[in-house]
Amino acid sequence: MEINTYFKRLVRPSEEGANAFNALTIPGRIGARVAVDQQGRPAVLIPDIPGFPLSNFRLKYLEVSVRRNCRVTSDGNTRTEDFVLILFRAMDAVLTQYFFSIITIFLATLDGAHSNTLREKAYQSLLEIFRSLNDEPMSTVQGLWSELFLISESQNILALVDAWHHSPNDRFDFTLGSEQLEVKSSKIQARVHTFAAFQLIPDADTHIVIASLFAIESSSGLSLQQLVNSINGALDDSELRLKLDRIVARTLGRGVVQAMQIQFDVHIARNSLCFYNAADVARIEAANIPARVSDVHFKSDLSNCRPINPNTLYPDSNLFKFALN
Repeated sequence: MEINTYFKRLVRPSEEGANAFNALTIPGRIGARVAVDQQGRPAVLIPDIPGFPLSNFRLKYLEVSVRRNCRVTSDGNTRTEDFVLILFRAMDAVLTQYFFSIITIFLATLDGAHSNTLREKAYQSLLEIFRSLNDEPMSTVQGLWSELFLISESQNILALVDAWHHSPNDRFDFTLGSEQLEVKSSKIQARVHTFAAFQLIPDADTHIVIASLFAIESSSGLSLQQLVNSINGALDDSELRLKLDRIVARTLGRGVVQAMQIQFDVHIARNSLCFYNAADVARIEAANIPARVSDVHFKSDLSNCRPINPNTLYPDSNLFKFALN
């Protein structure tokens, strides 16, 4: 049963006060409970772990209190004890659903964390996700959808999520050892893409592949949320699932909830997906860039470039594995 379903069964506590909650236990090893406070806000109560080095933090939408003394009514019994309190501070239904989707993965990560270091990492990811809801978007919805679509088309989804950039400002979208994959998309069905100069100038012993596709908005298409759900369903590593949500939140910032509903035509994207060797793409050569000139960007037309089959060209790669038409 989804955590949101448990929450909907709860009624507000009759007892007043910031520390009064009605709660239900969530199945899992850590004994977490979903709860509602006197104002009707959702919360999660996690049994306190003595000596766990976690600090309180308070964001616009999220509050975490360590060793919070809570008076909890559950199954008709009321007890007072210390918890780590995770309180969602908004009443918006769509945002609440988003909170529960993140909390589900967060709790699964805690369930598998066997050290304070791993637990702290999970809390930091949770903090980063909800802190991002105050930030400006770092990339376009089209760009993010295209990267997620490519992940969903991979025959090794785990490897692609693991190799995915931690920040939209990283040099390449995906990096695994000496292999680098950059995703470019167009909404006008023309393979004219903007590149940074370094994206087409490989370092020694590196392989750069460019993925190009058409991303066309469609009311009958596949949404960002559906892509995220599909990828999460293919991952059995909760840390990678939390990484996925963290990058999505950081990329979209305060517009994440609205952006998750935007849809693109998956058939056009799949039929248009082509791969190119970076060395074959027209570019400004490094020798032609003056020594004191940096951050060079330009548009390049790939329409006359010959597509490659990365599966054939790099048969031992874990990054370049796709089911091609």
